[in-house]
Amino acid sequence: MFKPVVGIVVWRRGLRTPLGDPEVLHALSDAYVRSIAAAGVTPLLIPNARPSDEVGAILDRVDGLVLSGGGDVDPSTYGAPNERSYDCDPVVDQWEIALLKRAEARRIPTLCICRGHQILNVAHGGTLRQEILAEGTVHAPLSGKSGEEILEAKHPVSLTPGGLLSEIYGTTRLDVNTIHHQAIETVGDGLTVEAVSPDGIIEAVTTTSPNWWCVGVQWHPERNDGVDTPLFETFAQVAR
Repeated sequence: MFKPVVGIVVWRRGLRTPLGDPEVLHALSDAYVRSIAAAGVTPLLIPNARPSDEVGAILDRVDGLVLSGGGDVDPSTYGAPNERSYDCDPVVDQWEIALLKRAEARRIPTLCICRGHQILNVAHGGTLRQEILAEGTVHAPLSGKSGEEILEAKHPVSLTPGGLLSEIYGTTRLDVNTIHHQAIETVGDGLTVEAVSPDGIIEAVTTTSPNWWCVGVQWHPERNDGVDTPLFETFAQVAR
């Protein structure tokens, strides 16, 4: 059986190493790799902030694309002042937008996760809320919590009946993790809302572009205790 190759965009960030503080590293959690591989595809890591003329050469080698999580999208990328954003890199933003637009033109199946979901929206002319954390909501602040406690923090989302995601999951309700502090504000052109949390946060979108399978989810399906296996398996099937 043909085993498709799925490119996963990594996180370009500065981290302390013996050679520098910070040294720029291209990093990715193993959870992404394991989730993609478990769905029956070969993961291929794509470094970030490459020259734009390399976009086509990279996409020549993949059957699917994953835009992973990472730092905040720079507000200048969607024409807003910086109010509550951090760990921004507008060069990376432009690279990922170029990659995403070329993937759309080529109809390469694409899965956008957390930051990737936000980049998908910005690439289509949408804007972001720079801070959604608020006490008394399902997006309550998690500062001071351990990694285990953060992963255990869940909230429900309602999937649009009859939408792509409700068909994939076979339900209109999911419990997802709460590992984000920003979200979509204005929905981009050509995107359809597929999931919303009880506090009104847009948690998933799909594209209306003909013949392009593209899903964006605000939560981290690679860290959601296997709940999102149907999403990864459907993505792999489309890439295949």
